[in-house]
Amino acid sequence: MNMKRKLILTALLTPFFIASWSYATNLPNEIVLNYSGPYGIPATMKFTHNDSNYTIDTTVAIPFNKMQFSIKGKIQNNQLLPTEYIVYRSGKTYSSALIDYNKKTITYGKLPTRKEDKLIQNTQDLFSVAWQMSLNQGLPNKNTQTTDGKKLYQLPELQQTPSIEHRINGKKENSIYFKGGEGDRRLEVGLATDQYFIPSVIVYYDKGTRYELTLRKATIKKS
Repeated sequence: MNMKRKLILTALLTPFFIASWSYATNLPNEIVLNYSGPYGIPATMKFTHNDSNYTIDTTVAIPFNKMQFSIKGKIQNNQLLPTEYIVYRSGKTYSSALIDYNKKTITYGKLPTRKEDKLIQNTQDLFSVAWQMSLNQGLPNKNTQTTDGKKLYQLPELQQTPSIEHRINGKKENSIYFKGGEGDRRLEVGLATDQYFIPSVIVYYDKGTRYELTLRKATIKKS
């Protein structure tokens, strides 16, 4: 290939690579978030990525029943694609969802029960949804299906509501706020606008009870 053709090819491909990699500059490679959870229980979430893969590890320090959520996945075209979602209770595996993008299947259930379904586009766990909103700097992807490891649900349609103000790292911060859904399928997410749009509030409902994670401290590391 002569130099002229190389230059032409480079010019044609450069926009593609910029578009494919631009998301990586939006979020630092490691972010550790400390939340105040239900009844003041502390919770910690760690998000890491290396441009093509990501992990989310969350611990809610409930006395005598510590809950942990472990997510692994891929990043493609500005989208988080979880491949493994595991819930632990008191150190033991409680439920999980495993996604095979080649076979287009999702295997999930509260152990030891397992069920396999056909995978639909835009399937994420709740934590991946929150970080997808960080990448989007707003609403989640349309027609998203979510899993809690036990079942599959259609993500409720979220609407932006008035922004909220709270304290992160001891300073007043503003978060854009989204909410939607009914009953136990309700969801609320806040994104800290001056902190890379990281999830500052996550609210979900279970059996009629409202559970809220409110961000108090953010530790951001750049590679």
